[in-house]
Amino acid sequence: MIMRHYIGVLIFTVLCKLCLGQTFENTQETTLIWTLISTGQSMQLHGFIIEHPSVLMLRSEDGRGAIWWAWEFKNAEALAILAVNGVDLHYPQEDANGKKPFELCDTYEQTLQEAQSLIEEKTAEKERIKEQIRQEKAKMFVNDDAEDDDDDEDEDETEDDDLDEFTQSATEDDDDNEFFPDEL
Repeated sequence: MIMRHYIGVLIFTVLCKLCLGQTFENTQETTLIWTLISTGQSMQLHGFIIEHPSVLMLRSEDGRGAIWWAWEFKNAEALAILAVNGVDLHYPQEDANGKKPFELCDTYEQTLQEAQSLIEEKTAEKERIKEQIRQEKAKMFVNDDAEDDDDDEDEDETEDDDLDEFTQSATEDDDDNEFFPDEL
């Protein structure tokens, strides 16, 4: 019982430090997320989040991240994608200007309703993307094995070529024997 309490307190402390100690900075990842959300590239956003879920916690130098941008650009698809991937659409933290994500949207009710209507579709999409990624990784693994096998064959061919050159030079030496038959 005491151990569970200790572990719970430890986990809570670590999570608090992660949240409070997070540095806000512009990175390639925050720029990519902003671009995908602001331009409505939902499928690419969803794939990127599935492959790199930690990007959901990134925040740019103004303290904003994916959830802020989805609300700011009234991007209901992005909001649904974020919700399907575990983000609270009513995220309580504030950006550097003291704004909560949903406060950036002047069509809050309409955008929220549209996002909620897309949840089921984005859940199915998430599963399709995960399966596609799994298949691509399996295919890459099979291709890597095939390339490794091909490399072995190439090495065998190289060894055969070296052997051919050696036997060919030995045959050429036999021609030399015709000129010097007495010396052998």
